Amino acid sequence: MLKDLTLEEYLSAVDSELPAPGGGSVASLVGALGAGLSRMLAHLSINKKLFKEADEEKQESFATAAGDIKQYLDALVDGIDGDAWSYQAVVEAYKTKDEYEIQRALKTSAFMAFDIQNNALCALYRIPELIELGNKNVLSDLIAGTILLHACIEISNLNVHANANLLTNEEDKKTFIVEGNECVKKASELKAEILAKIAVR
Repeated sequence: MLKDLTLEEYLSAVDSELPAPGGGSVASLVGALGAGLSRMLAHLSINKKLFKEADEEKQESFATAAGDIKQYLDALVDGIDGDAWSYQAVVEAYKTKDEYEIQRALKTSAFMAFDIQNNALCALYRIPELIELGNKNVLSDLIAGTILLHACIEISNLNVHANANLLTNEEDKKTFIVEGNECVKKASELKAEILAKIAVR
């Protein structure tokens, strides 16, 4: 499994003639790193004075957001292999020359790319809840995490389009493209919101 490779092994696989891991797998890794940086801020905040002196409701909101981001981080880690597997399934389907199998594989691959987008977006949605009680010394890492999650969503949208555009079912094609683009739009809005909130801390 790709996620079990060492960092050097994974980078070597990317930097090779192999078509996978490609952009989708790398995007999922980037998203996982972004989520990880967000949780790093959480770990470095819960023992600080600002957090300890906050009311219980704010502490619970902070802890819940950090816990939810862990779930999305885990899902993004799974996407590192999921994207590669779905790509390989498309390659194998084309070898069969069976149009039904090809379309099924393309739809699965488009869904995988959108799933990666959605997990990264869900993580982004929880980041604003970490800002108020976040350790000021690592807010720059929260910014970095936000940027990486946003990049993951934009890159994954390329794969949504690449696969959806080959679908013969026009309704499926439109749904994937519209939802993928909407995901990018929401991510851009969230990124701007997060950066603006951090700027006034």
